[in-house]
Amino acid sequence: RQPRFALVTAPKDFILRCPQEVDAPDSPPEFICAPFTNSRDEVRGVGVMLNTLNVSLTMGGVPDGTNMVYSVILGVENPETPSNGMTWDVRILNGGFNIVDGAIGVRAPTSGSEWIQDLYVDSPRLDWLTPPQALETHVAE
Repeated sequence: RQPRFALVTAPKDFILRCPQEVDAPDSPPEFICAPFTNSRDEVRGVGVMLNTLNVSLTMGGVPDGTNMVYSVILGVENPETPSNGMTWDVRILNGGFNIVDGAIGVRAPTSGSEWIQDLYVDSPRLDWLTPPQALETHVAE
């Protein structure tokens, strides 16, 4: 099967960005990511693909039984209120741009209990009631 690329397609309301676009300095140098439309029909039978990134799988994966597991971090801008479908597609391609694996129509959170509006996350911080003393230890929870 020899996977080489992953095509990640987000719902229309989401904005996908490659790590180099969101200043991710920890991305390995061999990590290649670029927008992909399939406008030249490189992947036969799927048509034009909007809101899709082509992510290389050239970095070392982790063996898990007979499978290889890859992890990538992409920049994702979520809409305040999603309105154009909520499914994601991931297609795994070999060097000849043939689909060798994939997950199509993976549902993203859609209900109020899953989709949290107006969520603000700030950098974590630790505060003490009294300044810590030399050699003193604390457990953060």
